[in-house]
Formats: sequence, C-alpha cells, structure tokens
Amino acid sequence: MPEPELQVRPGAAPLSGETHATLRLSSAPNGAEVVVDNDRALMCTTPCSLSVPIGERMLSYTLEGYRRAVRRLEVKSDLSVSLDLERMLGQLAIRTSPAGAAIYVDGQLQTGRTPTIITLPAGLHRIRLTREGLPDVTDEIRIRDNVITTYTYDWGRN
Repeated sequence: MPEPELQVRPGAAPLSGETHATLRLSSAPNGAEVVVDNDRALMCTTPCSLSVPIGERMLSYTLEGYRRAVRRLEVKSDLSVSLDLERMLGQLAIRTSPAGAAIYVDGQLQTGRTPTIITLPAGLHRIRLTREGLPDVTDEIRIRDNVITTYTYDWGRN
C-alpha cells in the first residue's frame, strides 16, 4: 500500500541558541492523536501545535478506523506538518442460496446482489439480506483491515 502523503512546510528559522521549535500538526481527517518520540507529554489531537526539541523526531499518528502512521522528521525550525491518513478497509464476500439477494449494509442498499464482494471500512457492520418470497436475514459482521471475510447464507437450511 502507498505511504500516506506527508506534507512539511518550513517556518521561521530558530534564533541562534534556540533548542525548541513549534510543530503545527494537521491530518486528514482531523482528530488524529499525535505523539512525538513516544513521549505522552508531547501529545496532541489534530489540528494542534507542540513545542518540540530541535533534532530528529518521530511522529506517531493514530485515529480509530485508520492505519497508524509513523514518520521521522528532522526539526530545524518551526514547521507545519500535514498527513493524509489511510482508512482501514476489508472486503466482504457474500453469497446466498438461492442467489440474487439484495444486500443492505448498515441500512444502505448496496449496488450488487449476491454473490458479490463489497469493500467496507474495518469494524462491525449490520447486514440485511432480502429476497422476494423469503424471510429477511439480519446479522452482524466484523470486517478486518486487509482481510476478505466470507459470509454465506442458505435459506433452504435455515
């Protein structure tokens, strides 16, 4: 998978003898927790600013539903750092017997009918299967990042 885009814009150079610089941190989407050098005292939620020691720093971005991103950065002066976070996604391979069931995920009708594969954000989802003349089926499915989850339902057996 491609690395999330990291944008760094230099700010004002530090005055002679300065030991700290300001990091202005943002992410897309906002709300990521950023920890500098694994030091919880140097932590904030984007968008935010931190005063950090000059030198090589390690930034760790975390946000539920998104892949954790770790970046090394040389801090020589005040900087604005922006990171595009990558959503965690998985796939649901769904089939029914008989085929041709309509699929609702979290209340939203999907474009395909069974059998099909749907890409979904990682996490817990409620699915509902409907087919004319058969009772609706509702279930919860956990989708994991970079994993294909298979779900099969046979109206003749249930």
